[in-house]
Amino acid sequence: MVGLVLFQGAKLAVVGVAIGVVAALGLTRLMTSLLYGVTANDPLTFAGVLIFLLLVADKSRVKLSRLHERHLFRALALHAISI
Repeated sequence: MVGLVLFQGAKLAVVGVAIGVVAALGLTRLMTSLLYGVTANDPLTFAGVLIFLLLVADKSRVKLSRLHERHLFRALALHAISI
Protein backbone atom coordinates (compact mmCIF):
# COMPACT_ATOMS: atom_id res chain seq x y z
CA MET A 1 0.00 0.00 0.00
CA VAL A 2 2.79 2.42 0.91
CA GLY A 3 4.64 1.58 -2.30
CA LEU A 4 1.56 2.45 -4.32
CA VAL A 5 1.32 5.86 -2.63
CA LEU A 6 5.02 6.48 -3.28
CA PHE A 7 4.77 5.42 -6.93
CA GLN A 8 1.70 7.54 -7.64
CA GLY A 9 3.30 10.52 -5.92
CA ALA A 10 6.48 10.15 -7.96
CA LYS A 11 4.52 9.83 -11.19
CA LEU A 12 2.52 12.97 -10.39
CA ALA A 13 5.66 14.91 -9.47
CA VAL A 14 7.47 13.98 -12.68
CA VAL A 15 4.47 14.91 -14.83
CA GLY A 16 4.08 18.22 -12.99
CA VAL A 17 7.76 19.12 -13.32
CA ALA A 18 7.73 18.16 -17.02
CA ILE A 19 4.73 20.40 -17.67
CA GLY A 20 6.41 23.20 -15.72
CA VAL A 21 9.66 22.94 -17.66
CA VAL A 22 7.83 22.98 -20.99
CA ALA A 23 5.80 26.01 -19.86
CA ALA A 24 8.93 27.79 -18.62
CA LEU A 25 10.75 27.16 -21.88
CA GLY A 26 7.70 28.47 -23.74
CA LEU A 27 7.66 31.67 -21.70
CA THR A 28 11.33 32.57 -22.15
CA ARG A 29 10.56 35.82 -23.95
CA LEU A 30 8.54 37.08 -20.99
CA MET A 31 11.15 35.85 -18.51
CA THR A 32 13.96 37.63 -20.38
CA SER A 33 12.57 41.01 -19.36
CA LEU A 34 12.15 39.90 -15.71
CA LEU A 35 15.56 38.30 -15.12
CA TYR A 36 18.73 40.10 -14.15
CA GLY A 37 22.14 38.53 -14.66
CA VAL A 38 20.79 35.18 -15.87
CA THR A 39 19.75 34.22 -19.38
CA ALA A 40 16.25 32.88 -19.90
CA ASN A 41 17.54 29.54 -21.17
CA ASP A 42 20.25 29.03 -18.52
CA PRO A 43 20.58 25.22 -18.22
CA LEU A 44 22.15 25.37 -14.75
CA THR A 45 19.19 27.34 -13.38
CA PHE A 46 16.69 25.00 -15.01
CA ALA A 47 18.52 21.94 -13.65
CA GLY A 48 18.73 23.47 -10.16
CA VAL A 49 15.04 24.30 -10.04
CA LEU A 50 14.16 20.87 -11.46
CA ILE A 51 16.20 19.08 -8.79
CA PHE A 52 14.81 21.31 -6.03
CA LEU A 53 11.20 20.68 -7.07
CA LEU A 54 11.74 16.93 -7.33
CA LEU A 55 13.35 16.86 -3.86
CA VAL A 56 10.44 18.79 -2.35
CA ALA A 57 7.95 16.46 -4.05
CA ASP A 58 9.90 13.42 -2.83
CA LYS A 59 9.94 14.65 0.76
CA SER A 60 6.22 15.38 0.71
CA ARG A 61 5.25 12.04 -0.80
CA VAL A 62 7.39 10.11 1.70
CA LYS A 63 5.81 12.04 4.56
CA LEU A 64 2.34 11.39 3.12
CA SER A 65 3.03 7.66 2.75
CA ARG A 66 4.24 7.42 6.35
CA LEU A 67 1.14 9.24 7.55
CA HIS A 68 -1.03 6.94 5.45
CA GLU A 69 0.79 3.89 6.82
CA ARG A 70 0.30 5.07 10.40
CA HIS A 71 -3.44 5.58 9.87
CA LEU A 72 -3.74 2.22 8.13
CA PHE A 73 -2.11 0.40 11.05
CA ARG A 74 -4.29 2.29 13.53
CA ALA A 75 -7.42 1.32 11.60
CA LEU A 76 -6.33 -2.32 11.45
CA ALA A 77 -5.62 -2.33 15.20
CA LEU A 78 -9.03 -0.84 15.97
CA HIS A 79 -10.67 -3.37 13.69
CA ALA A 80 -8.86 -6.24 15.41
CA ILE A 81 -9.95 -4.95 18.83
CA SER A 82 -13.59 -4.68 17.76
CA ILE A 83 -13.73 -8.27 16.53
